[in-house]
Amino acid sequence: MASSSGSAGGGTKRSRSQELELDLEAERQTRRRIQQELSAARFQKRRDKHTISELRAALRSMQEQVTAANERAEEALLDLEAFRLIVQMDSASDYFQEALEEDDEVASVLSALEDDNNDALSKCPICLEDIFDVEAWTPACGHDLHVHCMRELMSHPACASRCPVCRGPLCV
Repeated sequence: MASSSGSAGGGTKRSRSQELELDLEAERQTRRRIQQELSAARFQKRRDKHTISELRAALRSMQEQVTAANERAEEALLDLEAFRLIVQMDSASDYFQEALEEDDEVASVLSALEDDNNDALSKCPICLEDIFDVEAWTPACGHDLHVHCMRELMSHPACASRCPVCRGPLCV
């Protein structure tokens, strides 16, 4: 019995030793797995840091591009506003130029009418009304008279031979 108990006791030690070895091997495997996971996590962290740095650089670049695009858009907007003002000024200039030309035309027409008026519309020294070419009589002295006013003047013997303006002889 002693040998059986000895062998039974030896078997227990071996199984205990085998259990410990198995536990140790399991712990080593767990340790290797944890080290691999830790190494993968460190690699992922480095890759994430690199990715974050790249993303930050890309974000800075995009911000610079947006700023530059905003500046270009603002310049384009200012150019567009300046162009609109130039177009408005050109339109106003054209309008005023046309108005000036029309004003010049009106002035020349008025001047011509005035000249015609001075020529055709003189005042009759007898009745003091305008004389039109159709009803004018001009003696040798050059003063215009209405034909009907001249006839009436001729009907008065004291005034019939003299111009009412210059007192010159009334000769045709």
